[in-house]
Amino acid sequence: HPLYSLVTDMSLGRCCCCCWFSVCACLFSVVLAWAAWDYWDSLHGREVERVLGKSELANPDLYDEILLSDEQRAEYFRDGVTIVRQGLRLETVRAIRRAVDAAPSRETVMEIQAWMASDAVLDFFVYGNLGGIAAQLFGASQAETAEEIPRAYLWQDFVQRRTSGTNGWHMDLGECMADVPPRYTRFNLPRIVICMNETAVNGTVVLNQSVYAAGIANETEAHAYWQGELPFRYLTRFEEAFGHQHDISLPKLPGVVLPQEGATIATTLMPGDFLIFSACAWHRSPAVFAQNELFLQPSFVPGSLRFDDYFKRRALLFGSQGKHCERSSAAGSHLGASGHPCHPQVYPPEERPAPGTRLLATRERRYTLLEGFIDFLKVKATSSAQEQQRAGATMEL
Repeated sequence: HPLYSLVTDMSLGRCCCCCWFSVCACLFSVVLAWAAWDYWDSLHGREVERVLGKSELANPDLYDEILLSDEQRAEYFRDGVTIVRQGLRLETVRAIRRAVDAAPSRETVMEIQAWMASDAVLDFFVYGNLGGIAAQLFGASQAETAEEIPRAYLWQDFVQRRTSGTNGWHMDLGECMADVPPRYTRFNLPRIVICMNETAVNGTVVLNQSVYAAGIANETEAHAYWQGELPFRYLTRFEEAFGHQHDISLPKLPGVVLPQEGATIATTLMPGDFLIFSACAWHRSPAVFAQNELFLQPSFVPGSLRFDDYFKRRALLFGSQGKHCERSSAAGSHLGASGHPCHPQVYPPEERPAPGTRLLATRERRYTLLEGFIDFLKVKATSSAQEQQRAGATMEL
């Protein structure tokens, strides 16, 4: 009967609607519960406790004092990079590598803040010879901190394992707070790349800072650069994820003309060598590398850095991934006066934390996946806008 068919069709329609509504309601409940768990998980498990001076790497006999030559200091402040050969003995390199390999790791390629997972790695940073090198740079006549009492503090670190793929041209925004020369040691921190391999390997390729400065086409911008007043020129990484070609010989920077020859500094590193470069120098991984290369890369900071200046100038491509140490509680203070657990003092030796000292630190709250997705969209939009700006600047040149 036609009426019966109509009623049946309407009933089936209502049933289908009810089914779809139930499915959607169920999925929404699952997503909501997962989002709530993700947020809860981002708040918990962030506390870290480390104990200093208990591992073999706290033994001062493992380390030789390193004195930078006048030439090395001149290279660093002129070009943004210098090399210390055989900064560590081979047996010390092996001991550090054992400590790195034994530390719990959440990453296969890059582990940020490795010291937060290993007492031994922290002992190396605090009681080793790296702090003395950083203090020499902070106290050099070319540095803005030359008149200060030479003190050095650990800023952060990461372990890099080269397995597949490489990093394209980028700046280390965790240690670089403006587009400034190496002499501005409070905003352009020295990063020390430690070769942890048994054989010779290709080191990080660095854009020569003197060549970069000479390539700034606008005289007003060039003056601002040397005065430490130039903001970031281009916040991006030259990698496919940011809409750029990855394997390019030079970064394409707006308003900067770079020669095709002689613009970069490439090095070969032997076990225990230190490659020291300024974090604001554009740099990339070498094009050729062996499997399972390992590098430990700490950075250091003078005690006169004001946390408020850091927070004001901080510029990260991505939001918090829960890997960095939480510093917000130190707002308003100088790093040296804060006694902050994220930044133990590493120089001078008599002011280092005593063996047995406990450091209670907290990781930053990581972004939830939803926050991370929104952040990624912002990064893509910013990168696209900067690319259009760069293209326009290139046409004007």
